[in-house]
Amino acid sequence: MKKFIFILFIFFLFINCSKVVQKRRDYLFFGNVNVSIILYGERDFDFEKVFKDVEDTLRKLDNFFSKYNQNSYLYKFNISESFIEKNDQFLELIFLSDSLKKLTDGYFNIFIEPLLSYYSRCEKGDREPEKDSLKFFVQLVNDSNQFIVKDEKIYKKSKYVAVDFGGIAKGYFGDIVVELLKKEGLKKGLVNLGGDIVCFNLIDKKPFRVGIRSFERDSVVKVEEILNGSIVTSGDYFRYYEIKGKRYSHIIDPKSGEPSSLIHSVTVIAPNGSTADALATALMIVKNEKRDEILKNFKGVKIYIQY
Repeated sequence: MKKFIFILFIFFLFINCSKVVQKRRDYLFFGNVNVSIILYGERDFDFEKVFKDVEDTLRKLDNFFSKYNQNSYLYKFNISESFIEKNDQFLELIFLSDSLKKLTDGYFNIFIEPLLSYYSRCEKGDREPEKDSLKFFVQLVNDSNQFIVKDEKIYKKSKYVAVDFGGIAKGYFGDIVVELLKKEGLKKGLVNLGGDIVCFNLIDKKPFRVGIRSFERDSVVKVEEILNGSIVTSGDYFRYYEIKGKRYSHIIDPKSGEPSSLIHSVTVIAPNGSTADALATALMIVKNEKRDEILKNFKGVKIYIQY
């Protein structure tokens, strides 16, 4: 379910007020993801403190939720064969993801990691996915009882239970950073985590203008204006599994075990990053009629599809 997020073109509208300035800071997190933070505030505002707080927050989130970092909580959860000490931050994202799973009729599913790992093993061994194996993993990732919480521990139903937050993590992190910025006293800002954009504007009614990139060429096909909210694009053509010369999309349908193949990309504009991120993943997989049905469960959402 982890996906490639397009680098979106951002057009910044400057505030016509001499007392307000724009500051930008770039980071590198999550292995190789470019992160940009753009802030607006009074000239004497302590921007450096805010940027340092953002960096510390992102580093903690990265170290906690990375499935590749052997010291992260998520990594330890995935490799544990029975149980792990309970962690409230982990459960918070689990339960948020579960609510979005229900709203997307199961097409967004963080427990898809066993399926993703299976495709990775097939790619490494250059062998095509087997139907019986896909059937086994589909049944596993769609089990309604993946774990229980008891006596301050999280008990996994099976040693195969594993989580991939790739379809929601950056949007969720963006939401956390935006809330941090507001608490720090900022009134306007934009967080761009590798293309997952979350922004807010409590100063004026001038929106951020974000361009959606064409999947065919290096150009902008549409420009969206966002005042408060998030925009995320998910696509299938830059990241993929390649097995015996055949390319498989890296976005896997948790219900069928098959790679997405219906559209090239979907851009979601939503009130927050978590929703935009998860919904973009789900909508890459579903058919048109199901897509319309799922969208009825979400308010304040717009989408743009490239076929």
